Amino acid sequence: MPVLPFALLLLLQDAPAPIAAELVEVAPGPKRYFHAGDEREGCPAPSAACRRKGYVVAGDRLVAWEASGALTRVTYLAPGSTRPSEGWVETAALRRVAPAPPKASDWIGGWSGWESEIDITRGAKPGTFHLGGNATWGAHDPERVKRGGVNSGMFSADLPEPKGGSLAFADSEEPACRITLRLLGPYLLARDNGQCGGMNVTFSGIYRK
Repeated sequence: MPVLPFALLLLLQDAPAPIAAELVEVAPGPKRYFHAGDEREGCPAPSAACRRKGYVVAGDRLVAWEASGALTRVTYLAPGSTRPSEGWVETAALRRVAPAPPKASDWIGGWSGWESEIDITRGAKPGTFHLGGNATWGAHDPERVKRGGVNSGMFSADLPEPKGGSLAFADSEEPACRITLRLLGPYLLARDNGQCGGMNVTFSGIYRK
C-alpha cells in the first residue's frame, strides 16, 4: 500500500465532511412557523415560547438537516433572496421530495448566498468546469464597512464535470482551502474547512440561482 506524503495527509484530514441533508416540501395546510433551537431555553419544542415570527407555506421546498422529537431543523432560501431562514418546523408538516438525478448542466450558473457567491461555468477544455467564488464577512454591517473592517475570501478551481450531485475540491491557488458542494433540488449546498479567507469568512451555506 503506497504511503501518502505528509502534506497530502494533512489536506485529506482537513477536508470538510460530506453534506448530509434531504429535500422536503411543506404539505398542504396552514402556514408553518419556525421554532427556535437550543439557543433559547426549553427549545426546540412545538410551543408558543419557542415560536418565531418567520414561517413557510405549502409548497415551499426546504433543506432538512436533522430531526428532534416532533420537529425537524430546516433551512429555506426564497427565490430571489440571499438571506436564508433557519429553524425547527413540525416534522408532520413536511414530506420528503426525491429530486431528479442532477445533470452536469444543472450545476452551471451564478449561485447566490448570504455574503457569498459561487459561479460555475464550462471550462476552457471540453468536459471541464470552472468554479469561482467570493465571500465576505461584515459586508452587511454599515459601521464595519465604514471603518474598512470587512474580511473577504475567494477561490478558483478547474475540475472535470461531475458525474453526480457532489463535488469536493481545493482552491487552485490556496490548496489549504477545501470545499464540498452538493446539488439538492433548487439549492446548492456548500461546506468549507474554515481556511478560505479572512477571519469569520466562509462559503458554507445554502445558495440559489
